[in-house]
Amino acid sequence: MDRINGANTVDIGSGRRGWRMRNLLAGIAGTEFTAGYQNASQEELIGLIEAAGLTPDENDWGQVLQAIMLLTAPRMQVFLASGSFTVPAHVTRLKVRAWGAGGSGGGSSDLGWPGGGGGAGGYGEVVLGVTPGQVIPVVVGHGTAGANGGATTFGTLVCNGGGKGGEGSAGLVGAGGAGGSVAGADLAITGSYASSGIVYGATGVVEGGSGASGFGTSITRAVGSNSVGFNGNAGQFPGGGASGCTNSTAPGGNGLAVVEW
Repeated sequence: MDRINGANTVDIGSGRRGWRMRNLLAGIAGTEFTAGYQNASQEELIGLIEAAGLTPDENDWGQVLQAIMLLTAPRMQVFLASGSFTVPAHVTRLKVRAWGAGGSGGGSSDLGWPGGGGGAGGYGEVVLGVTPGQVIPVVVGHGTAGANGGATTFGTLVCNGGGKGGEGSAGLVGAGGAGGSVAGADLAITGSYASSGIVYGATGVVEGGSGASGFGTSITRAVGSNSVGFNGNAGQFPGGGASGCTNSTAPGGNGLAVVEW
């Protein structure tokens, strides 16, 4: 687009071409109204309306404002499961936030010596340069009982899952699982380590290790006795580790990916 480019323009300051009124009495010609200028103005405005997903309508005089509001409003897509993201038209940059899944709590082969909690998934943020129409694979990590948390990936961003809590055995509590690492991020926060199991001496009370937080509070420890087994508590979403136990292990919280443009 350009300023008016027909004959008889005037300088309206700093070399900018502007319009001149016609004055028939004084013999002053007005600025020539060219087809090139009019077509350029039309296509700039129509392009703005269509970029916002609107259909030009001669009876709607508010479409330019509607288009600006639509195009400048924050847009977001949340991934709770794996899939793919197609870059919308006219978009060249994305902000991505992702959490890896939390690790499972550890179990035990001895009711008196509980397993450790699961580690939290890593968290990362990145701004990516992209091309309209580009298809980017998205993998969302899931928590699985008895295993490390799965990694969440978006393009080059990788947020690994938290580690499974250590197993308890006679005379030994399980250690807490490690937090997940992060690669390819502008902001990378390694997941928190979980705590180990606890034995309260002669009281007979035992606690599984607390699952690490994946942004929020840590999962509550599972509590039992050295004569009655207990199950683990599942990790919180997104990316929290599960608590340790002496019976059935619980999964960590699932991962998450959020895309903004």
